Amino acid sequence: MNPSRFEPSRSWAFSAALFLGLVQPAMAQPFAYVSLVDDSTVVAIDTATDTVAESIPVAQLGSAFAVHPSGRWVYVTAADGAAEIDASANSLTRVIHAGVKPSSVAVSPDGQRLYITDNAQTGATVAVDLASGHVDGLPAGSFPFAIALSPEGDRAYVTNTSIKEEHAPCSQHPLADCPPLSVLNLTHTPVSAGQLNVGIYPTGVAVDSASGAIYVAVQAADAATESLYAGLAAVDPHTLGVSQIRLTNASPRGVAVQPLGHLVYVSQSSFVADSGISVVDPTLSAEIGFIPVGRGDVDGVAFNSSGSQAYVVDVTGSRLVVVDTASRAVATAIALPGTPRAFGQFVGRDLGPSPTPTTPSDTPTATLTPTVTRTPTDTLNDCCFHHTCPELCGDTPTPASTTPTLTTPTPATCFGDCDGNGLVTVSDLVNLVNLALGNSSGSPCGLGAHEVTIGDLIRAVNVAVNDGCNG
Repeated sequence: MNPSRFEPSRSWAFSAALFLGLVQPAMAQPFAYVSLVDDSTVVAIDTATDTVAESIPVAQLGSAFAVHPSGRWVYVTAADGAAEIDASANSLTRVIHAGVKPSSVAVSPDGQRLYITDNAQTGATVAVDLASGHVDGLPAGSFPFAIALSPEGDRAYVTNTSIKEEHAPCSQHPLADCPPLSVLNLTHTPVSAGQLNVGIYPTGVAVDSASGAIYVAVQAADAATESLYAGLAAVDPHTLGVSQIRLTNASPRGVAVQPLGHLVYVSQSSFVADSGISVVDPTLSAEIGFIPVGRGDVDGVAFNSSGSQAYVVDVTGSRLVVVDTASRAVATAIALPGTPRAFGQFVGRDLGPSPTPTTPSDTPTATLTPTVTRTPTDTLNDCCFHHTCPELCGDTPTPASTTPTLTTPTPATCFGDCDGNGLVTVSDLVNLVNLALGNSSGSPCGLGAHEVTIGDLIRAVNVAVNDGCNG
């Protein structure tokens, strides 16, 4: 037996508990964030106790949120860009000025760029480099509203609330205004924008992180009566083919894909029936349940990291409603002052040990002064239906040679093997713990370029127990 190896024994169990105990104090429950736009305040709600923990003043506040992949920062539309909130302290870090009329935000999977939709008639989405403040302008239709990114970060999907011209065939409703879903290819230069017809009034959009499928909350029309009904447009990420799923009620708003379970939740408003959440199973192409939350206006819907709870903003009732996804029933409702609003991903991620900030800030009012580059575009109307833009709509789009990449070290032999000797040893686990606690720097062993979390430590421990790289 190699004495440097861990064995599944009492001493091993004690050591594992010790390692996990060292990291546990640095962990924290995530918060949910809701805008009180009239009061220019973001309230941070502790999801462990379902109580309001902090109030964060934000000038010229909007209501669309996004969370950094590390969980350390939360972004909300504000002023002419976005405000950045430190999720560990629930305090304003800075305001990012991008020169737009913001309606929605999203963070790239690598955490380096913030995308902000410009809800102006000309239509644009801007990409902000979070380190330098450099801003690139990307086309996004007319009056862009919501945005979601592909799991790889190579595409952005933007809903539009108006159109510059009709893109027939738009829908079965002959009098309908049919703004499209813009598909932005972020890896090509110049950026190409395709216009994809998904329904009559697209609002929220979300992407399944596992399959890449795109889901858009829309309204559709009955061909015989021309009456409107709520729908969920499901878009294949490879062919960009669109299918419609009929929902309860008629006014869909927010969309969220359940982590791990991959069900899709759609928030819906109604003043004549129950408002609530439609639960959709994409594999069945059907709504499989409806969770009532009140009567009147509701805003966005978002999940916690595990998908065990969903949160929806009951605007009319001035509440944040918490839904247990196992029972598909309301677990509790948190009373909020004023008129609450929240859209996008407004529930934070589980916090790990504090990483080195990618964008240091001297004061809470620190701002970025962007340098703006407007990129010329080739707008391809309905290109995906007519197969005239394979670089956008093909099954295997090829990134341009100028696509930025992250420099990462040579991967270890297996997960947790820091020195590449094929074993996960005591020293390897100590190294991971030190990385987690911030006592050392460098790339985590076999993890790539991201922060070490408690889940990573547990995974490394399991590799050690199961005979390392040969297990």
